[in-house]
Amino acid sequence: MSLGPTLHPRCHPLVERLLAQDSGVIRWAAQGSVNVLLPQVFAENLERLREVLRKVDHRIFFAHKANRAPVFVTAAERAGIGVDVASEAELRTALQAGINHGRLEGSGPKSGEFVRTLVDSDIVLNVDSVWELVRAAQRARSLRRPARVLLRCSSSTPGRTSRFGMDEEAYRQAIGLVLADPDHLDLLGLSFHLDSVDLGERLGCLARVLTRFEDLHRLGLSPRVLNAGGGLPQVFLREPGDFDTYTNALRAGLIGAGPALTWNGTGLGYQVRDGVVQGVPVVQKFANRVTAAEELERTLTAPLPGQGGRSLARVLEDTMLQLWLEPGKALLDGAGVTVAGVQSVSVAGPHRLVVLNLGRDRLSPADQEFFVDPVLIGAHASGVVAEGVFLAGNLCLERDMITHRKVFLPRAPEPGDVLAFVNTAAYQMDLSAAPALGHPLLPKLEVVFSGQGFTATPEGADHGRV
Repeated sequence: MSLGPTLHPRCHPLVERLLAQDSGVIRWAAQGSVNVLLPQVFAENLERLREVLRKVDHRIFFAHKANRAPVFVTAAERAGIGVDVASEAELRTALQAGINHGRLEGSGPKSGEFVRTLVDSDIVLNVDSVWELVRAAQRARSLRRPARVLLRCSSSTPGRTSRFGMDEEAYRQAIGLVLADPDHLDLLGLSFHLDSVDLGERLGCLARVLTRFEDLHRLGLSPRVLNAGGGLPQVFLREPGDFDTYTNALRAGLIGAGPALTWNGTGLGYQVRDGVVQGVPVVQKFANRVTAAEELERTLTAPLPGQGGRSLARVLEDTMLQLWLEPGKALLDGAGVTVAGVQSVSVAGPHRLVVLNLGRDRLSPADQEFFVDPVLIGAHASGVVAEGVFLAGNLCLERDMITHRKVFLPRAPEPGDVLAFVNTAAYQMDLSAAPALGHPLLPKLEVVFSGQGFTATPEGADHGRV
């Protein structure tokens, strides 16, 4: 048993089975760290969202940026949904997977060349700025046919500015361009980007955007799409109370009211002033307890501000708008595992340091802590680690700490053991990974379960049983 606060991962049953000692995970990690991808979990997540969305006219576009592996794009193609691409490279991957142009959408900040490619291919542009819209119109005029566009509105709330979408002034300019050139700018509708999982903020943003639809109709335009973007949450922890238990112990340690739990006294977002802990942890997303399907259900059924008690589902029905969604995290929830071997164990001052054959940049961005305990796999029989351990990476950098917090595992890890970090498919694997000191990027294995067991396919290789 552990003698400190734990953060047990929420594991899909396929992941639990995969991490059993007879599944081959230890053999993979012994050859170097690896990312494991499970498209079957992706498909299950999609079906849960579809079940909620059955009540409204909708389209789903998988946000490819969440994971660059073709595996999930192929899963999207097989499921018949679209793909949201944010670069030329992502577009090539989607086309190679068989996604036709009618099931693609280009979003995010775009280069002039990317705008040109999207217009040439008659792919919907989710326009992020007036600059993009002007270039889309120019290219459409040269082709003598309209560019299909959505205008992305800024979701900024008072006191906070978003770098995405158009503010009020830019939006007015964009509408002026659409009205002046209806033959070359086909306005499908409006969209927004919301960097928050707060339901109240989401409902408020939806209400503001819906008001703009009313204005567009008064101007003689006929928008028919409301794109609510992504942002649906993941659930990382098995026990809902683990997050509060750990952060309470962390806070106590910062003021000397309990054992110190962080590396070199870092507060992970907390600060101590006059003996009082203030601030919020930088790991809030790991506290979430609401699944994507539950959050989507609440979004569709809760009363919208300014709509006379009507829900989003009712407003969509009344206005005959089609809802578009761009889930990334929600579809990848639980669909990936990063597996790393224990390289060495050492003592650093009062701390036990477990070094993995994995760099921090292969697991999470530098400004974020992975607030879920790894699963320990191996056959050693060490005793319980009473004080916990810190996990370090394999780069010659002081900052290469995989955890800046103590991790309490069932026993002391030893060289030859394996640690599996669960639920890393969404952004964790790819957002900041870069080769350094000659270490290659982690390979990716597509793993599929059948009655015969697991079949693992390295990217670009033939299938093989594990």
